[in-house]
Amino acid sequence: MHLTPREAEKLMIFTAGEVARRRKGRGLKLNGKRAIQTNRIRVETGGELHIYYDPLIPFCGARVCQNTSIDVEPGARLCFWEGLMAGRVGRG
Repeated sequence: MHLTPREAEKLMIFTAGEVARRRKGRGLKLNGKRAIQTNRIRVETGGELHIYYDPLIPFCGARVCQNTSIDVEPGARLCFWEGLMAGRVGRG
């Protein structure tokens, strides 16, 4: 099976979530570390960039740190969307 880099990343994130969910279901504590996402976006003069991230949907009890830095030079254009949805309380 061949996966694109984006598909491989999504599979890795899904698998990590499943492992955490199963551990919690067995009463095991998670390691207490947090998920960290850092984005640095720069658009130079004359450039145009469109970024539409998938929404971040943390599970109940998740520790998430998200940092986005944006630098758009004069004459550049940026279309940006990022979302944080309510956590998945029902799925643990």
